[in-house]
Amino acid sequence: MDRDEPGRRERRDGWAAACDVEVTERDAAILYAVGRCRVLRTRDIARLFFGSRATANDRLRKLFVAGYVRCHVRALAGDNLYTLIEKGKQLVLAREDVEPRELPIPRALPARLDHLLGINEMRVLFTLATRGESAQFRLVSFRPEWELAAERHAGLLGVLPDGIIELEDARGARHVSALEVDLGTEAPTVVAKKVARYETYARAGLPLYGVDIRTVLVAARGERRVRSLARAFVGVANAVTVRLGDALALSPSDLFAAFRRAGSLAAGSAATRSSSHG
Repeated sequence: MDRDEPGRRERRDGWAAACDVEVTERDAAILYAVGRCRVLRTRDIARLFFGSRATANDRLRKLFVAGYVRCHVRALAGDNLYTLIEKGKQLVLAREDVEPRELPIPRALPARLDHLLGINEMRVLFTLATRGESAQFRLVSFRPEWELAAERHAGLLGVLPDGIIELEDARGARHVSALEVDLGTEAPTVVAKKVARYETYARAGLPLYGVDIRTVLVAARGERRVRSLARAFVGVANAVTVRLGDALALSPSDLFAAFRRAGSLAAGSAATRSSSHG
């Protein structure tokens, strides 16, 4: 471990160092994804690009030793975290049609790391759920918070989604949703105030970041938190539809059905409490 920067792995001689790394198209795609997402976990990269985590670990080790990515370790039993460095950025720029500003080189892990990882977890899920010809939707774009922040102006000071997701169905119709990733660190009433801002824009017919947002997806952690938020949202939104999903249980196979209407969840929660007191 590098003593000057705890949590960052050193490059060491060994089997990976002894191998010549011939960069593949998949490697370039991995580096591009790491750069666009800023930080990706081993599990995220494995789900996107590999059939097994062991294979992902082997390839990521080679890319790390070859100097294309930086590896950070928060806990020995947890995922490694990967960020792009200059050599990896230059490789992507040489192979992909991308602007340099789209691949920032982070000097350190972000202060709100868990929040960023939560956004990227959702990005991975939507990417996987829209792959293949049989997918219900095609993912047109996923604009995360840090990209939206670059478009922000005075009129949008009160509204910065964690993401804006644009999907296209089989008929070619577009579906746009704002994403809010809830880590349970704020009171449900605070989250409800965020939802109320979307409602204000929708009622006025005003676009947010160039699109009309009528659906807000809230990914919370745990069913109890989901229902607590649903109760807080009662009476807050009418022009926008709020759907909640338990981020701990979401999977690509049933992702769209897993986000349930806040109103239905609140009604179900109220009914459960009434029967328990009856």
